[in-house]
Amino acid sequence: MESHQFEIFKLIQPSDQPVDVEKIRELTRFGIQNAMPEDRCSAWLVYLQIYPENGSEWNDTKQKNLEVYNMYKEMQGLNEYHTKPIRQHFKKEDFQLKNNDLMNLIHGDIVRTGRHIMHLPESRLPGVEYEPLLQGEVNILKWEGHMRRMERILYILGSINPALSYMQGFNELLMPIYNTVYNAQAMFNNNLDEVECICFFMLHNLISRSMITDLFTTQDKSSIIIHRLKEFDTILQKHVEIAHRIINKHQIHPVCYCFRWFSLLFCQDYDLKDVLLIWDALLTNFDIIVKYSFYVGAAQISLIKDNLDENDYAATIHNLQNLPQLDVHEVLKIAANFWQIDNDKTITGQLLNAEEFIKNKFDITAKKFKNFFNKN
Repeated sequence: MESHQFEIFKLIQPSDQPVDVEKIRELTRFGIQNAMPEDRCSAWLVYLQIYPENGSEWNDTKQKNLEVYNMYKEMQGLNEYHTKPIRQHFKKEDFQLKNNDLMNLIHGDIVRTGRHIMHLPESRLPGVEYEPLLQGEVNILKWEGHMRRMERILYILGSINPALSYMQGFNELLMPIYNTVYNAQAMFNNNLDEVECICFFMLHNLISRSMITDLFTTQDKSSIIIHRLKEFDTILQKHVEIAHRIINKHQIHPVCYCFRWFSLLFCQDYDLKDVLLIWDALLTNFDIIVKYSFYVGAAQISLIKDNLDENDYAATIHNLQNLPQLDVHEVLKIAANFWQIDNDKTITGQLLNAEEFIKNKFDITAKKFKNFFNKN
């Protein structure tokens, strides 16, 4: 594969120097525009701590990961699962696995995320006949090959580690990863077994090495969720005070309108192409991915604050729960500036008005910053 046509892929090629992660971050923090699949995949591999610090170790890393994943497939009796046809009246006992209930749950979840799966090329199982459909109907079974691989990833994830069991929503988090890696399969010798393996480890690291599991409900986690959403409420109050005041007046708790944004990292709220851009920005900040998602959430609300009515509870909660189609580029710029206001040492402690900052359309130069502060 020629590397000169890429922006990020060329930065992870074998050399005597470690991968320049900061340079990659510069290219992804607002989303990768018109990204080559290999560029996005390269960045995500680095951020999710799959790609080694030195690119010369990549082939060994891939091989070791594949050996481990093949062992997991063997342990769970899933070696040939990617060839298994599943039809409408399929009974869970027909999975013939150690945990048929788990796979039945996962299969249902994967079917429900078909809107994202259908962005991929069709993947029919060999030797399987598909019934003709009426005009305008779509048969998700045409993507059955992808579905089996995704189901196997999630089943193994939920089986190998009792502390990291499968929870509904993990299927949503897998979709952007699978789409990204599949479209960059040339990096993996066009071998779908390698693609599946890499997707597994990327999802595993996303879940196990971040705080996102705090946002998945279990019987003892409700207090943790409430606590984390208080952090979002604080960010919203600081940066979009008008919207916060209206929401607070109506006593609308964040769990009623934004919990889904953060636990699923916006996967249910945008078309896949925009989800990928948002994930570029979120993974750029992987060490604080949940907190950074709060800034993205606040940015969304800043763009719809005029739709919130302090005298109309029903209209306000409806508009919070049903966002219009937003310009994702604008959302990410606003989120980045909210974050900068709170974390840039040159800004910390200054009374910089966030809404004034946004009106300048993010073209504030260092000189303008200096003049702004001198006047205040």
